[in-house]
Amino acid sequence: MFPIELFDGASISRMQHIKLSCISFRPRSLFRGFPNLMKLDLHLFEVSEMDLDAMLSGCANLEWLSFIRCHVNDELKVKQPLSRLLYLRIAHCSIKKVELHAKNLKTFVYHGVQLPIDLGEVKKLEIAELHLYGITFEYALCVLPSVLPGVQNFTLQTYYLPLEMPLLPENIGRFSQLRFLRLLLVVNYGESDNILSLASFLRAAPLIEEVEVHFDVSCLEGVGWGTLQSLPPHSYTYLRKVHITGFNGIMGQLEFLAHIVENAPALRILNIDPRKKLGRCRCTASDFLASRASVRSKLNGKILPGTEVNIL
Repeated sequence: MFPIELFDGASISRMQHIKLSCISFRPRSLFRGFPNLMKLDLHLFEVSEMDLDAMLSGCANLEWLSFIRCHVNDELKVKQPLSRLLYLRIAHCSIKKVELHAKNLKTFVYHGVQLPIDLGEVKKLEIAELHLYGITFEYALCVLPSVLPGVQNFTLQTYYLPLEMPLLPENIGRFSQLRFLRLLLVVNYGESDNILSLASFLRAAPLIEEVEVHFDVSCLEGVGWGTLQSLPPHSYTYLRKVHITGFNGIMGQLEFLAHIVENAPALRILNIDPRKKLGRCRCTASDFLASRASVRSKLNGKILPGTEVNIL
C-alpha cells in the first residue's frame, strides 16, 4: 500500500518524478493529485478507476506517463484534460477501456488486447506503436485510423492477423498524415495467398514514404512460380523506400512486392531479406537461393532505372 498520508501538501507539490512498483493505491481521504508532477512510471500498480482518475486529474503538468502490468479492472479514464502529456505507454494491463484527453500527445505505445481507445483530439501524434492480440483485418483498417487519425510514424505488431478476402475491403479508414509504416506480422499456413491484401494499408496512407514489413511465414509453403494475381492500379506517389524481411518468395509475398514496385513511381530503395526479424528462422540455404531467384524473376522488367535493389 502506498502511504500517501505520510506526505504533506508541500512535499506532494514538490514531486516531479515518481516511480511505483508492486504496490496498491487506496488513499483514505480525498486526494487531489501531484500538481507539479512531470513523470509518472507505474509497474504492477493496483488502483481503482475512481482513485486513478482523481490522481491523474490532479497532475496538470504531467508530460510522461507509463502503465506496465497494472491492475485497474475497469476503465482507464481521466475526466480532466492532460494538456501537457507528450508520452503515454500502456502495456499488459488489466483494463477495459482507455479514455483521456491529451491534445498534445506525441508518442503512444500500447501492448495488449483489442479494446476501445479514445485519446481525444490529438493535434499531431508523431509515433504510435501498437502490439495487439486478437485483432481482425477490419479492426486494423477501419477502427485504428479513427483512433490514430494524424499519426506520422506507425508500428503495428500482431501475433496473428487473419488475412481475409476480399483483397480490398470496403470502407477502410485513412491515415491521412502517415509517412512511415512498420508491420510485424505472423502469417498462418494457408493464408499466405491473401498477403496481397496488405496493400490496403498503403491505400489508407496517401502520403506514405517508407514501409517496413517483417514477416513470420512458414518456409514449408515453398517458393511461388505461378501467375501472380493483381489489384487495380493505385499510385503510391511519395513511397521512396521499402524494406521486407522474412521474405520466402511465396506467392502472396511476390504479389505484394510486385504490386508495390508497379505502383511506386518514386521508389528509390528496395531491400528484400529472406532472414527473419520476427520469429525463428528454419529456412535452409537452398530456401534462400530459391527466394532470391523468384524475386529476380518476378521483378524482371518492373524495376525503374533509378531504384536501388538489394536482395540479401
